[in-house]
Amino acid sequence: MVRWLAAFAAVSIAASETWAQNPAPAIDRVSAVYGKALIEQDWKALESTLSREFVGIDPDGAIRDRKGWIAFLKRPGPRVNNVWNRRTSLKVFSESAHVVGTFTWTGTLDGRRVRQTERYSSVWRRTGDTWECVALQTVPVAPVKGK
Repeated sequence: MVRWLAAFAAVSIAASETWAQNPAPAIDRVSAVYGKALIEQDWKALESTLSREFVGIDPDGAIRDRKGWIAFLKRPGPRVNNVWNRRTSLKVFSESAHVVGTFTWTGTLDGRRVRQTERYSSVWRRTGDTWECVALQTVPVAPVKGK
């Protein structure tokens, strides 16, 4: 239903910093930058977090390159008011990293208030003193029914 925000976790380090053994703080910082860009609809800032080779797979299985992903996010419809990102796993492999986590956003869709949670898996690449997202896949978390 609300897959346009699926790219939230697909963020990269666009700010220059010295490479450290643990890139987690830098990845977390740029996640915040990405969320702010999404809320403010700052598409240039959002685009800067994705590699030129970026490939995103949304919950419906659509595959989009960087340009297509940005166009998908820019379309009329959903409006994001808040974003919360929680990284649960980060594995670094020399010049690349794999991140797994959960993000939740609130906003409006078709005039209704919406709260959506999704899980993600993303792959990052270190390029010089920056990190950029090269791949992302997201899956919506359905509300638990029953008890």
